[in-house]
Amino acid sequence: MKNKWMKILVVVGFLIGSLGIVLFQKNVSNIKAEEQEVTINEEKEISNEDEPAKFIDETEQFTEEEKNFFSELRNDNRMYPQSYAVGGKLTPSGNRVVSGGLGDYNTWIPSDYNLSIKFTPETKVEGWGGVIATEAPNQKVMQVPANKQGALGLWYRNIGMYNGERVDIKVTLDSYTLKLGTGSKPFGVLRFFEKEMTQDIFGIYDISETFSFYKSGTSTPINVKGALTFGDIDYAEELVFPNFDASNWHKAYVHHQNQLGYGMTGNELRFVGGGKDAQKENTPQAFTTGIFQGVSVSIKYEDKHRNVVTKWPTGNGGQGYTFIQMTTNARPFKTPVIKKQVSDSNETKTTTNTLNSKEENFTYTFETRIPNERKEWWYNAFQITDKLPNGVEKNGAIVVKDSVRNENLTSQFTSSIDVNNNLTVKAINPKQASFYDRVLEVTVPVKLNAKVNLNSYPVIDGLAQITNKATITTQTFDNSQRNEVSNTVTTKVPFDPPKPMIQKKVRNITTGETVYQKNTKAKYDDVVEYEIVLKNESTNVNMSSLKDAAFTDKLPEGVTLKSWSINDEAKPNSAWVGNKLTNYNYAPGKTHERNKTYVIKIQAIVGQANDGTTRRNEGSMTGANLTGAIPTSIADVVVLKPKLKISKVVNKASVVNGEEFVYTVSMENITRDIALYSSMIIEDKLPAGIVAKAGTTTYSLNGEASKKVVDNLVWNASRTVLNTKGLPDSASKSPIISQTKGKLVISFTAIADATTVGKPDLVNTVTGSGKYDLKKENLVEKGKPFDPIKGTATLSVTQARGGLQIIKQDDTKKRLAGAKYTVKNAAGAQVG
Repeated sequence: MKNKWMKILVVVGFLIGSLGIVLFQKNVSNIKAEEQEVTINEEKEISNEDEPAKFIDETEQFTEEEKNFFSELRNDNRMYPQSYAVGGKLTPSGNRVVSGGLGDYNTWIPSDYNLSIKFTPETKVEGWGGVIATEAPNQKVMQVPANKQGALGLWYRNIGMYNGERVDIKVTLDSYTLKLGTGSKPFGVLRFFEKEMTQDIFGIYDISETFSFYKSGTSTPINVKGALTFGDIDYAEELVFPNFDASNWHKAYVHHQNQLGYGMTGNELRFVGGGKDAQKENTPQAFTTGIFQGVSVSIKYEDKHRNVVTKWPTGNGGQGYTFIQMTTNARPFKTPVIKKQVSDSNETKTTTNTLNSKEENFTYTFETRIPNERKEWWYNAFQITDKLPNGVEKNGAIVVKDSVRNENLTSQFTSSIDVNNNLTVKAINPKQASFYDRVLEVTVPVKLNAKVNLNSYPVIDGLAQITNKATITTQTFDNSQRNEVSNTVTTKVPFDPPKPMIQKKVRNITTGETVYQKNTKAKYDDVVEYEIVLKNESTNVNMSSLKDAAFTDKLPEGVTLKSWSINDEAKPNSAWVGNKLTNYNYAPGKTHERNKTYVIKIQAIVGQANDGTTRRNEGSMTGANLTGAIPTSIADVVVLKPKLKISKVVNKASVVNGEEFVYTVSMENITRDIALYSSMIIEDKLPAGIVAKAGTTTYSLNGEASKKVVDNLVWNASRTVLNTKGLPDSASKSPIISQTKGKLVISFTAIADATTVGKPDLVNTVTGSGKYDLKKENLVEKGKPFDPIKGTATLSVTQARGGLQIIKQDDTKKRLAGAKYTVKNAAGAQVG
């Protein structure tokens, strides 16, 4: 080579794909594995971050002799005995250094060392701590004086990603030695580039650098796992991992096809450039990779001094310089990405599907790209495993095919399900060329079995969430077993529709009924209680709760709400509007769970109605996921005809013949309400020998002042029979007791003559009758009759004695035969 140079390649694994890499030429399968969006079947392409042509141009072609040399070196990976910097021999490194495995300047690294470095349009490269000038487009230089050690370096802003976070890398020149040729400026020069991680160093030797990692745009350090690859360690050049065993370095890998000795000097791990001809500088490039974890990592580079003349604002005066470049060429090994999807009768290859019912079949699909591997990297074993969820079982043949070539590959795999429901699809022979460079699609038809319990899964919005994912396991050429887990698919399964039931009954509290029945009898002002039982019962564990469960009830006309409760908890009457309760969410959270019972009790007051009127009350329940007819139930209250009350009293228990006494008859509709019109008729036939005294009859309505009534309106000619049919009433030709009236009182004076003397107790029986109707105009002609009622009053009459005088004598002679006399008592009443 014309100039002495060194390449430091900072590698952060992340390039998943084809293993066929020769001198940075990588075919990378563009596989993007995300939880819900996984791309498998895409064209392969060259990674944009490697710029392979640039490196090919700078790489010399090997002679046959050199190729043979590399073949021998690959076999023994020997150490070189002499360290240029130390001037002594290296001691064996033990297991600190292992083979990189891939050759051609590449290596496998563990997949969790996954810091990814990549230039993007948002990446910015900045110098810090020194004087900076622009040398050329996208190319700058910085002065490196002797007194700025640890106080200058580079920032690579937004240069990569680690675990989803953007990363900045700060490079600090911790220490260095300046060796400047005659005519140089009094400083070394660092050249850096805005579009690549490249450094040219003029006049700067034995340099130590620290790479520190920060959350992008902040001063917050982040702990990362990654890899650094250092290249082009030529003759008399040494790469040093300081204090290796106690540092953040974990392990180092030496690459094939290079001339690189390595070993320990004290606690330092050194990689030494030797070459088969120590006097030649154009020996092939040599590479090594170190993996690390930490917020920073340090390296040291030692080289022999050269006559370097520094210029400004350019770097090189024509002599040697050190060339440092960072790129991504180490490869984290990852098993091929697996993508899982699910399909059903109307949804195809999705990550989330919803079944129409738990009886609907569905299909799991696994997809993965098998890269086009070299023979020496073929897998020793390859399988896909999937623990099928409880209650899910295979429902047909498993099929494996190449989805690109549409080629059935089922015969190249075995499939089985063990007693724990673990599904395994295993390649019979992955160590053959035909296994590779394919996009595999595995379809597994499944269904829910009869024993499935949807309640064993998370339930969201009434749907059981059955999640599932699969795993690819490979045993690679190095006998390492690696797993790659797929995205998660979710099958949403509806529960069986609920089957709510409603049962409504009623009892009459006023009459003391204790058993609820489908109907009961009641009179005006009776209190009845409706019992409504709401159930969602089933032995089916997969039956759904009733969502947005609601109850509706409308009390019938003539029945008025008094109070109500749910499961003995009183509820406000304000929930009722117009005697109606509409879509009331009776269950907590509006959800009526399976096998939960709610009892609603409604107390109401019965109003008046025609005899035998049925007051039907209907309740119903509904819900958002109810299918079929809305459950309803009825209960009836049969209203009995209104009842009358009548009484007759006499103001004296005993009188003598000819003595006046007063009868009072009271008749009352005791089951009235304001909705009913009624008429009341009193009929009283006085016992023989008793007559009403003329002009003494009065009547009163509902406690109003008594009014005299003309005898001939209510009495017969002899005043022995009373009938109130002719009582005056402004509302009708008949005596109608209007909606606000319900009591009639008749009072009159009566006299018993001598014929009643000595008879047994005189019982006077009075009869009450009338009609009632809800419509006033129907009352006279169509009104329904009350049941007649009777009332009695008892009176005894005795003979008047003493104090008698003869008022008239028919002849002038005393005690003449045939004489007639008129006898009056002291009051002047005729008694004989």
